Amino acid sequence: MDSTSRIINVGVIGCGWISDVHLKSWMLIPEAKVVAVSDIIEQRAKETALRYGIKKYYTDYKMILKDKEIEVVDILLPTELHHMVVLEALNEGKNVIVEKPIAQTIEEAEDVVNYVKKSKVKFMVAHNMRFWPFYSKVKQIIDEGVIGTPKIAMLLHRGWFWWKGGWTRWTIKKESGGPIIEVGVHGVDLLRWYIGKEPTTVYSLGRKIHFGIEVPDLIYITLDFNGESIGSYEVNRTIIPANYPFYHGIQVEGTEGSIMYYDSFNIDSLIYNAKGVYIRNQDYYNINHGYLQELQHFIDCIIKNKEPRITAEDAMKALKISWAAVKSAEVGKPIELQ
Repeated sequence: MDSTSRIINVGVIGCGWISDVHLKSWMLIPEAKVVAVSDIIEQRAKETALRYGIKKYYTDYKMILKDKEIEVVDILLPTELHHMVVLEALNEGKNVIVEKPIAQTIEEAEDVVNYVKKSKVKFMVAHNMRFWPFYSKVKQIIDEGVIGTPKIAMLLHRGWFWWKGGWTRWTIKKESGGPIIEVGVHGVDLLRWYIGKEPTTVYSLGRKIHFGIEVPDLIYITLDFNGESIGSYEVNRTIIPANYPFYHGIQVEGTEGSIMYYDSFNIDSLIYNAKGVYIRNQDYYNINHGYLQELQHFIDCIIKNKEPRITAEDAMKALKISWAAVKSAEVGKPIELQ
């Protein structure tokens, strides 16, 4: 750490399962120190504080927002609470990173974007997939022109719907948007990022495979980028048994080549172009996973006064497309995007 660096105090709001992922990452960032956590369940807040050596814990998140010692707030709450807590944190002058999606509804997302524009702090939605080494490497390869102009980008997200019990409480209800919003927003963000344009039409096919839920758990989303490129995304929460490997896959085909990656298979990235096939290229990998990378990036943006890689507008656009995908799955027809 150079002499110009400083320690930034962090407060974490919400001690659910994702908090362990974030807190383990925060502990590895030398410029950051988590000084307080909050959760409505006091025992959970206390145990989290003890586990990570954090000096303060609260049951009321407003205590973190009022804490003058805290410069960054990491919001890890159910999506339906994002809008309210984000705005309160911005009003207190905190730098804010919030788990995806940016908000529950499009109107709430627009509200957050407008607040961010007026604020003088840093704000980022934790679309962590942009920071995973192989996803960011795919973007680098596209930008370098290795595979030419991307024409087709295909993503896979497969796993068991019930893999985290508490997580399902707010994701099986119709108003939540289900996996399309809670999970699909990740891939939608990546497809926009890779193709480098805004989609003009979305078409989704969704099915309810598991009994007793209000939302489809098997969804195929197709994005038409003005007739020039196609984005395809499988959101699959139906894989059984529950211990089946949870994995993602990606393939981008361009005018001059292709790149593919499956993160749970025993193969490394493959790049095909006119110069040959490249296999097991170890510089694709980094021991730092996406959560650590995104939090380090956010801290760097504060210290160096840079704009975060993911803007509030990016997150809002991903949410708008995702809600259009929900509507498309409901009516069984393509939806034109504004």
